[in-house]
Amino acid sequence: TALNVTGTSTFTGGLAVNGGTGGATVTLGDATDFGTGAVLADGTGGANLVFNGAAAQTVTGTIDGFAAGQGTIIVSNTAVGPGVTFSNAVGAGAALGTININAANTTTFSSTIDADLIRFTAGGTVNFNGNVNSTDTTGVIDFAGQTGTVVLGDNFNIGGAVDNTGAAGNGTLSLLSAGASTSTIGGNVGATAALN
Repeated sequence: TALNVTGTSTFTGGLAVNGGTGGATVTLGDATDFGTGAVLADGTGGANLVFNGAAAQTVTGTIDGFAAGQGTIIVSNTAVGPGVTFSNAVGAGAALGTININAANTTTFSSTIDADLIRFTAGGTVNFNGNVNSTDTTGVIDFAGQTGTVVLGDNFNIGGAVDNTGAAGNGTLSLLSAGASTSTIGGNVGATAALN
């Protein structure tokens, strides 16, 4: 099942994406307001939200898994400069499974984020301005051999590793703190291949 929205979209009553047995993908090409929130239920086919605009996109409203570890966000925006900005919490109600950043521009998460795996498949910059949390122990951030930069603010808890499963020397991790904070990376950094 697929829904493709190229213009501005508002889901006043929220959005539920149910993967069922065949999978479901909702592709959004412009500013989006999820109203009461978006919920992604994988089923056995997988539930995907794709943000692929050619200009800067602002996403308003929370995005959650139906249960912890469900749902995938794919960012493939092609704008120059700012790409997709998520204004509200992602995974606060129930952590997402995967967030795949496939954009060479700047993706910004303005609020808290909780996902099992955050993967980069294009060289861009990702700003995490709120708390980042994951209890997954198999690796939450993977640069996949890309030259991107991840900027982490205060109070992040990464249960697994920060890794680069591609060519060595790619991927930059910046840790910023504006004051007293508690941050944890539970696994190794660059164990498969070294970061930049």
